[in-house]
Amino acid sequence: MIRSILYLITLSALLSACTIYVTPDGTSVSPGLGNQEYDDVITEFEPDRGGGASYSIGDDISFRVRTTRDGYLTLTSLNPDGSIDVFGRNIFVRGGRTTLIPSLDSRVSYQVGGPRGLNRVRASFTPRETDTERVVYRGRSGEDVWTQTIDSDIRSYEVRDVARTSFYVR
Repeated sequence: MIRSILYLITLSALLSACTIYVTPDGTSVSPGLGNQEYDDVITEFEPDRGGGASYSIGDDISFRVRTTRDGYLTLTSLNPDGSIDVFGRNIFVRGGRTTLIPSLDSRVSYQVGGPRGLNRVRASFTPRETDTERVVYRGRSGEDVWTQTIDSDIRSYEVRDVARTSFYVR
C-alpha cells in the first residue's frame, strides 16, 4: 500500500513537470521535452493495440505513426526499471500517410521483453538521418537522461518533433 502511494506521488510529480497533449485518437504528442520546443510533425504515434495496451513478454509489437512530412524516426523506450533502449534508428517515413513500424513486409519484428510494467516510448523525428556515432543511448537510464539524450540527438535539425506513447508488459 505504501509503495503504491509513493508510486502515485512520484508519478504526479513527474506529470506535473511536463505538458502532454492527447489527440482525439489517443496519440500523446509533446510540444517539447523540457524547455525545448518542437514542430508539429508527428500527428499519430501508438502501439498496434493502442496507447496503454497490454502485451505479454514475447508478443510481437508494432507502432503506427503518421507525420506531416517525409523524414526519419528514432524509437526509444524507458523501461520500468529505468533503463533506456533504442529499438529503431533512422527509420524512413513518408509524410501524409500512416506507417506501421516495423512494416508487415520487412524482415524485422519487435518482440516485447521484460521487465514487466509500464514501458514509455518516444518517437523522435528529423528530416535527415541522425548521426548514430554522435549520440549513444546505450547504457543510460532515467527520465531526465532520456530526455536530454533525445534533445542532444535532434537539437541541431531545423525541423524536429517528439511524440510519446506507452504500453504495459504483463
